[in-house]
Amino acid sequence: MDQFEQFFRSDLSLSAKTIGEYEQAIALCKGDYLQEHKYIWAESERQRLQLQWVQTALKMVDWYYANDEWDKAMTLCLDICQRYPLEEGAYFYLMKIFADMGRHSSVHMQYEQVKDVLWNELQEHPNQAITEWYHLRKQKNKE
Repeated sequence: MDQFEQFFRSDLSLSAKTIGEYEQAIALCKGDYLQEHKYIWAESERQRLQLQWVQTALKMVDWYYANDEWDKAMTLCLDICQRYPLEEGAYFYLMKIFADMGRHSSVHMQYEQVKDVLWNELQEHPNQAITEWYHLRKQKNKE
């Protein structure tokens, strides 16, 4: 965690030259801080580190997506969804990647998955921007 913290504090800008350093930093976090223990005093630190990891991972996904490295973006999105299933941004990136690939049924499956997860866990609907994007895309493609 110390190495990840040090990387995060360095505020290194993301580029083709630094993506490797980002990949190494994200790989340092195999799980949550002190996950094997249920220390109440560690919970705020655990949440802070989770947020840093998710923000860094989504920043990388955005970079991969913009640079047409869809396989890497998908792999990282799936990791985010597995670790933090309530993170809507990762599902949305998967939907956009699948749409760009012409995999319309996969777009639908991702939307249904995020919708189900959010409803089952929080009794909430997906973010309005995601829902609007999905329905607009569905109308355009008559999926």
